[in-house]
Amino acid sequence: MVIWLLPALLLGVATGERIVPLQFNIGPTELLLLIPYFLIVLILILVVFLLIKKLLAKEERH
Repeated sequence: MVIWLLPALLLGVATGERIVPLQFNIGPTELLLLIPYFLIVLILILVVFLLIKKLLAKEERH
């Protein structure tokens, strides 16, 4: 549940109330503020993927 909520929350932060100014005027500051969110999401997806891979490998051994 938490894994699915985080990207949704981050998307809400990224696109929420600031969607109109972002559409017309994407400044370097906005992009710099969004980079950490995307990095966090990517890291989370990687970690989850690796965990699933390990679990599947354990299942195959048994």
